[in-house]
Amino acid sequence: MQILTTDIIFVAGELVLILSFLCRDMLLLRVINALGQVIYITGAIIGGLDSPGMKVILLFGSIIILIHVKESIYLIRERSPISLPAAVKQTYQSHFYMMSAYDFLKIYKLGKLQFFKMDDVIAWQGTPLVKLCFLNTGEVEIIKDNRVVAHLQSGFFIGEMSFLKGGVANATVRVATVTAECLEWDREALNKLKKQNHNLYVKFEQAIAFNLIRKLDEGSAVVGK
Repeated sequence: MQILTTDIIFVAGELVLILSFLCRDMLLLRVINALGQVIYITGAIIGGLDSPGMKVILLFGSIIILIHVKESIYLIRERSPISLPAAVKQTYQSHFYMMSAYDFLKIYKLGKLQFFKMDDVIAWQGTPLVKLCFLNTGEVEIIKDNRVVAHLQSGFFIGEMSFLKGGVANATVRVATVTAECLEWDREALNKLKKQNHNLYVKFEQAIAFNLIRKLDEGSAVVGK
């Protein structure tokens, strides 16, 4: 009788696991899969932990549940409404809306706001780019071989392709308005992010690529292409 009961519980657990893999929503998949693991563990306990394989089911089932709980918490945080400061919210809604607010806030905190005045140089032609710069406000001139070739409006990255490739700036970038504000990320911080949270780093790269495409579509100056 006990063996039959255990078999029925294991079948129920397997059916729940199969059901979880039919879910397209990742959070729901994790919740249902975790429930399936709980059923499996229940079956192992009823079947007797001294029986062959039952302790293994208990061990790995518990590990899987912990993983699901951890990732589910992340997904819930990612989907939960976040109150962003007004200035940050405007930047997010205008230029980084393809990311979740939760992810953007983490990326934003990795950077540092820098303020410039007219004629300040943000990047020199031929020198390595050690920081990734997003022009938040203001306008800059793109200068190649001592000649102004274009202007770049706010809302775009500066020299993003050269930075990501580890190359040098192919133009000098000089502030053309009374003031300008940039959000900057240094290479060390982004390399650390790439190692510690690769998924978030990839999302940031995708946002950069989206920004570059928009820059090309709008016919704006492209620095570091």
